[in-house]
Amino acid sequence: MRTILIVDDDKNNRTAIKLNIIKNPDIAIFEAENGKKALEICASERVDIIFMDIMMPVMDGIEATTLIKKDFPNIMIIAISAMDDDYHKSMMLKAGAEDYISKPFHPDVLKKRLVNYLRLIVSRSSQDVHLSKINLFKESVYDRRVSFKIVKEPSLALFWEEYLLSERYSDMPLLCDGVRSLYDVGLELLNTGSRFNIHCEENESNLFFTLESSHILELDEVNAILDREFSQGEYLISNNLISCRICIEEKQNGALDDSSVSVQEIAVSKDYTTIINHTSHHKMSAAEYIRGFEDDLSDRREEFEKAYDELDSFIYNISKNNDYTQLHLIGEIIVGLSHQIERLFEFHLLAQSVFLLGEAFIELEIESIDDHLRKLIIELLNGFLTDFDCWIKEIFIDMSAKDIHYLDNSLISCFAQITSLIKQNKEVEDEVELFLF
Repeated sequence: MRTILIVDDDKNNRTAIKLNIIKNPDIAIFEAENGKKALEICASERVDIIFMDIMMPVMDGIEATTLIKKDFPNIMIIAISAMDDDYHKSMMLKAGAEDYISKPFHPDVLKKRLVNYLRLIVSRSSQDVHLSKINLFKESVYDRRVSFKIVKEPSLALFWEEYLLSERYSDMPLLCDGVRSLYDVGLELLNTGSRFNIHCEENESNLFFTLESSHILELDEVNAILDREFSQGEYLISNNLISCRICIEEKQNGALDDSSVSVQEIAVSKDYTTIINHTSHHKMSAAEYIRGFEDDLSDRREEFEKAYDELDSFIYNISKNNDYTQLHLIGEIIVGLSHQIERLFEFHLLAQSVFLLGEAFIELEIESIDDHLRKLIIELLNGFLTDFDCWIKEIFIDMSAKDIHYLDNSLISCFAQITSLIKQNKEVEDEVELFLF
């Protein structure tokens, strides 16, 4: 049984939200007319998700979110407000809200997101469930997997940086050898024009890196690289997989410190991968970040603004002329945008999610979607455009963001939802099963 708390001073608004979730017998619903009452309910009841209004008497949503997240950090808070402006959106996200929905909301959008929220809750709470492993050693692994989709050399560099620059794994002597060996194999594969994935799994004793490709190099060549780079480690090769096993060394003070861990939860279905990012990072203001490349700041702005204008024009034309074949062109623009973002080292995870979204539009079979889904896609694309515009302005134009990453989770979640929608092309109730690692 999951528990949802709806916080809004307007009873009609609470009823509108409740009507969209009341059919689920596995959900208990509480209501509160202000933030103070919501805080009291959280103290007395186990709450999983809160739909939080912003402007309320006694205690508003921003203050309530701040206090609830301080005492109950595992509660997922979703801001719902008619005040669809950048300031209140940014304030709620900074206070700890994990998503933002504008009123009036589309019922299908709310249902779709609720499914994702519930699955995230399940993912966070399932500590003992070990999902199917990829590594060739066939060892049980945690229900968390980091996957890198490698399409060119900068993508491969992300794998290197994620593990060799992480303090979490700083006491693992063989880590550098394992990462370097797969990096070198990956470079050879890229030289042949191949695309591939690197999956990273873990249990209490070991890290497992598995390279998966439709084309593996000649066995002698792979063995030569691994014997040279990973001579002290263990590896297995089978068909299109190469797996390396690396022992985890405990830090001297005992258990590994999770406070600085960068975790990417990868949502995987049978035919696509999206990225949901929950990353701990050192805060950096936009003004501080921009100082790092002031010389070409104007070029970055022009690139992003050009992409925004092109997307805005295509979305408008589709809405006006019902020419949904232009969704493929939108996909090409979004993929191009991902390459621009990828050049910004600090936003490589955001770039990956944008790339997957663009690729999904390029591969979309236009004739297979009905009118209802087409209209919903346009609504979501307009939301994407609004979020993208906010990101450009607050970081690259106004430079007002106190933390350049404060929008990352919201953006990646939004992009994942659109990607999921157009990939699955089904009603929410008929969705294919998502495994959240």
